[in-house]
Amino acid sequence: MLRITVSKSAKGAVKYFDEGLSKSDYYAEKGEIVGQWHGKLAEQIGLSGEVQKEDFAALAYNQNPVTGEQLTARNTENRRVGYDFTFDVPKSVSLVYSQTKDEDILRAFNGAIQETMTEIEEHAATRVRSNGKNDNRLTENLAWATFTHEEARPVGGIPDPHLHQHVFVFNATYDQKEDRIKAAQFGDIKADAPYFETVFHSRLADKLQQVGYQIEPSDKHFELAGFERSTIDKFSNRTRQINDKAEQLGLSYDEDKAELGAKTRASKRTGFERDELAMQWRSRLTDRELELLVNAKDSPPTGGWDGSYRDRAIEKKKDRLSPKESVDYALDHVLERKSVVSEKELMTIGLQRGLGSVTPESFRNALEDRKDIRTKAIPNSKEILMTTAEAIQEERNLRNTTRRGKGAFEPIHPDYRIKNEQLTQEQASAVHHVLNSQDFITAVTGGAGTGKTWSIKEVAEGMKEKGVPFGAFAPSSAASRQVQREDGFENATTIAELLQSEKLQKSVQNGVIWVDEAGMVGNKTMNRIIDVAKEQNARILLTGDIKQHGSVERGDALRIIQQFGGVKPAEISKIQRQKNADYRTAVKAISNGNMEKGLQTLDQMGAIKEADSFDETRQKVAEEYATARKAKEDVLVVATTHAQGQAVTQTIRERLMEDGILQGDERIFKTQKNLSFTEVQKQDARSYQQGMIVQFHQNVKGGLKRGTKYQLSEKDENGDWVLSNGNNRNKTVLPLHESSKFSVYESQEMTIATGDKIRITQNGTSKDAKRLNNGNILEVTGFDKEGNILASSGKRSLTLSKDYGNLTHGYYTTSPASQGKSVNRVILLQSSMTGRAASKEQFYVSASRGKFAISIHTDDKQGLIRSVQRSSQRMTASEVATNPADRQKERMDKFKKMGQIFRAGLSRVAKTKEAWQNRSVGIISMITQKPQVVRNAPARGK
Repeated sequence: MLRITVSKSAKGAVKYFDEGLSKSDYYAEKGEIVGQWHGKLAEQIGLSGEVQKEDFAALAYNQNPVTGEQLTARNTENRRVGYDFTFDVPKSVSLVYSQTKDEDILRAFNGAIQETMTEIEEHAATRVRSNGKNDNRLTENLAWATFTHEEARPVGGIPDPHLHQHVFVFNATYDQKEDRIKAAQFGDIKADAPYFETVFHSRLADKLQQVGYQIEPSDKHFELAGFERSTIDKFSNRTRQINDKAEQLGLSYDEDKAELGAKTRASKRTGFERDELAMQWRSRLTDRELELLVNAKDSPPTGGWDGSYRDRAIEKKKDRLSPKESVDYALDHVLERKSVVSEKELMTIGLQRGLGSVTPESFRNALEDRKDIRTKAIPNSKEILMTTAEAIQEERNLRNTTRRGKGAFEPIHPDYRIKNEQLTQEQASAVHHVLNSQDFITAVTGGAGTGKTWSIKEVAEGMKEKGVPFGAFAPSSAASRQVQREDGFENATTIAELLQSEKLQKSVQNGVIWVDEAGMVGNKTMNRIIDVAKEQNARILLTGDIKQHGSVERGDALRIIQQFGGVKPAEISKIQRQKNADYRTAVKAISNGNMEKGLQTLDQMGAIKEADSFDETRQKVAEEYATARKAKEDVLVVATTHAQGQAVTQTIRERLMEDGILQGDERIFKTQKNLSFTEVQKQDARSYQQGMIVQFHQNVKGGLKRGTKYQLSEKDENGDWVLSNGNNRNKTVLPLHESSKFSVYESQEMTIATGDKIRITQNGTSKDAKRLNNGNILEVTGFDKEGNILASSGKRSLTLSKDYGNLTHGYYTTSPASQGKSVNRVILLQSSMTGRAASKEQFYVSASRGKFAISIHTDDKQGLIRSVQRSSQRMTASEVATNPADRQKERMDKFKKMGQIFRAGLSRVAKTKEAWQNRSVGIISMITQKPQVVRNAPARGK
């Protein structure tokens, strides 16, 4: 594992050196740990070999330890001193090393770290200001000190074995162009921590296998072969302590847990002799476990390996992927939801799945063998972006279809008179734009809360007058069956239903397919909608906003159609939702991309509320929510991550119980969380664990019916997962080849009391045959005698089966799920430990949900301001396609099309010329032909 923690003060860094880095961990003899200098900058300064405290302290205080000169320009008290990169080995490796002191383990560990740190150094950069903008310049040099430790921080006074290394990297790098040492930029390195962690694990696994150890890969990591989980858990007290605290605080990212680990450290204890501590550890082991530890390398223990281990080892090796298979897996997984992927992200997925059989070098070699990959190197960085020919073709189809569809239809209703006098001039103009359009694809775009749907209601009236069929669709149940239907489109449904139902497709024949929230539609789905429209001789109307969230599926179809397909949308810019003038000004500024002005306005309103910790932040959110709930106010909490949303849910419920809003005893219900596996994950048996739930949404041959749930009970002799629902008499295995027909869930539990808000997480039917839509919020009014849930949505009452499962508490939503919603008061939870979930688009959507009031709760105002400046907008595959063959093909296709048009034109000219020639010959012949003498004709005048 790799954790990166910032050091924010020189005094704190020196104290950390004295009390942490250089201390022999927990032994009575109080020996010193000798650090070692590494890095090109350390060598340039003149630092090598053992780390002396005075040299470490000089760098911490921004001084050159050799010359005594100031190191970098900025020397303020709150400057970032450096970063502690902590590399951990798997727990089983620590256990074996604690009992054997095998130097091969230490050499493999140090070698894997050194190779990874050398790669990290190649990514070193510094900030430069150019043309009024801040950019990064690669420097490829750093200075760091390494300190190897063998134990974890104590829990209950006794530390566990924990082989790890602290790599303290100073915030300095030499800029060759400016010929001076400057502060380094670590933002991209921190963001790429999952990649660096994965290549470290890959190198460590490879080196351990080379010296005789066998490994068993797990989800993202590995353990040495032969150890049961129960053995490892005996020595994982510190990890358990951090994970428990993280769950309590709603933290899910590894970097968040790293900071949490730093905050929850117990002080190092002294008083244990080495032999005494070794005996403490040994006392936790059975004789068999100890024998496995001591004999983990090369040869089996006395009496041979357990049969269960031997079978598991054979199965694990059978699951190993070749480098080519690892590349294929990574591409299929990542490109299902992205058109463009970084090389690092691709390698992270591929190396995790190929752990133990694939190295960074073999993966890159296999990647180079793929002829359909297109790449683009990002200037001034080590970043390489990648896409495939298939993704490029999807975008090309969208562009070409849009362009060819221009002028293909007659206007629907050019003389329509607006009936709704409340429409603004912009909205009315948008209505006329649609009804006068002659194009296959027409678009209306506008910011959040500008009244796009309000305008489309008038468009529908115009179409109704002309008898033109009009179908309303959206990407999600919440956007279609809730928002669209509430706005008057009674038959609105999801895009998925349109694509599956022939009846729905026939209903829009010779009409218009309206797709709302089109910015959340991916390329593949949009191309399928286009195919349906062509089959039905229908047009497409898109409404949305490319400044809000993009699609989960790969590609941003609306942006491609709008920016590259030549569609000029009707734009609605005047905000209608926000009724408070200052609030409206802030949202307008954010919509226009002026994040600085928007945040400043919100701050002046008192909307940004800073607390000292996440714990205090969620308490404040819970207090505001409870106050609004008591006042029966329409309120919505938007959390940046599900983990933080679940944490604040716990606090909200505690507050509502105190206020008497939640009443009676809590009841426990089994629920299921969708794991959102990609297709390639669902096709991979290693993705599953015993106890997971599989629910089919289409019938599968062999008696697996739509809507049925099964639990994964075990693996059979062939390595296939066996399904169980308590009723099936014959053994049924999970049909991995039918992955598109089922979803995979994790079994969970939740407590519910009368008064609770619950949210439906999957479409279904209530016990009394009422439709349940994904995203529906219900209030629990009680329970019946069988334990089923009695609930109300405000408009209707229903009974929810106690075994329904697809539900969770309904006190928060994430930003993507909130898009399209509108409430009186919105409460944002923007923790400092949100990571990449925070962005310009996320904040814009979240902040624009309210009509009258907004509050933004954070534990780091400046961090919040920085995090929401970053755009999450994705690059298109076409922008990455730098391959000359692709550009040549596109040019040739264009010239070919122009040639066809030109030849068709020449043909028409030739035919016209021939017709005129024939006509001219006839006329000339009539003029020049001598009159024939008509015999016996009467004389003129007679």
